[in-house]
Amino acid sequence: MSERPAAIEINPEGRPHCETGPAIAFRDGWRLYYYRGMAVPEAIIEQRDSMKISQIDRQRNLELRRVMIELYGRARYIADSGAVEIHRDRFGVLYKKAQRDDHPIVMVKVINSTPEPDGSRKEYFLRVPPHMESARQAVAWTFRMDKDEYCPGVES
Repeated sequence: MSERPAAIEINPEGRPHCETGPAIAFRDGWRLYYYRGMAVPEAIIEQRDSMKISQIDRQRNLELRRVMIELYGRARYIADSGAVEIHRDRFGVLYKKAQRDDHPIVMVKVINSTPEPDGSRKEYFLRVPPHMESARQAVAWTFRMDKDEYCPGVES
């Protein structure tokens, strides 16, 4: 038995979730932190801006490490963590970051073919399966195609 929470944050799936503070807070100051339904330590949410790559890489709990990477930002993690460029072609750049006790993180960096109003082009990092060997193969996978099938004539 307890008092009703003063605040409850949930995601669309109905799970407790808050990226910026406690998902459940009580009037007496007791707070519970959740990310997509998973209980997480307070520091992961409250101190996310000061999270270090070494903290992420040392995390032994795989699910918690995945949450930390997501909160840090996957693209930023790839850029800051020493991920290795394993292939580059006109379709993008493929990176791999080894993970302790887990599959490597493999991401392909692509550039939006549609320019922004200021003329710049946004870059996106897309997570792909660890067996990808080329940027073309990785981009094709995101469209559920084989690398030989993927050959866009017009990009928008």
